[in-house]
Amino acid sequence: MKLVLDTNIFISSFFWGGNPRKIMVRIIDGKDTLFVSDEILQEVFSVMSRPKFNVNHLQTIHFIESIKEIAYMWNPCLRQ
Repeated sequence: MKLVLDTNIFISSFFWGGNPRKIMVRIIDGKDTLFVSDEILQEVFSVMSRPKFNVNHLQTIHFIESIKEIAYMWNPCLRQ
């Protein structure tokens, strides 16, 4: 299945697990295909950088880079 995930799914998978983490595991295992845009990744970075989450900058960068490794970059402005 081809997936575009909301920022909330990424945040939930990182902090709490549950079904969002199961979705990420399916993507890592190659059962589903993830598509992300720069805008989504910027929003994930912004949300994870909020003081209430207490995540250091390097952890946030590592998480974003991990998403990039398992996803296809998608530009919603370009129709294919």
